[in-house]
Amino acid sequence: MLDTKIIYQRLLIQNRNLLFEELLKDVDINYEKQKRLISASVDFFIPERIAILIDGAYWHNYPHRTARDFTVDKMLREKHYNVLRFWDWEVYKFPKECIDAVRICIRGNSIVDRALERIRVQ
Repeated sequence: MLDTKIIYQRLLIQNRNLLFEELLKDVDINYEKQKRLISASVDFFIPERIAILIDGAYWHNYPHRTARDFTVDKMLREKHYNVLRFWDWEVYKFPKECIDAVRICIRGNSIVDRALERIRVQ
């Protein structure tokens, strides 16, 4: 028997990734989907060594997931990848600001953390 909760979660993941993919296409940002880097898969990879992960607020708020996310980010940064994490609700509610943060990161600007913080404060 199919678990409706699991099906619902998979649809949410698929929808937020499709939305983000469309946003990247709209502004002509080259990317790869579901790219394996080191020992982790990222939702989107941009050739300028940018790893993008879109986290579901439900699963990624569990303490063991938060710790795992921190470890993955640390490993990626140690290998000189720029890591951008967005909550799923940020992608839905603030799509322009998410894409702006990606553009800032592509330009190599260090203010990307402030751009992301601005999204979370709204």
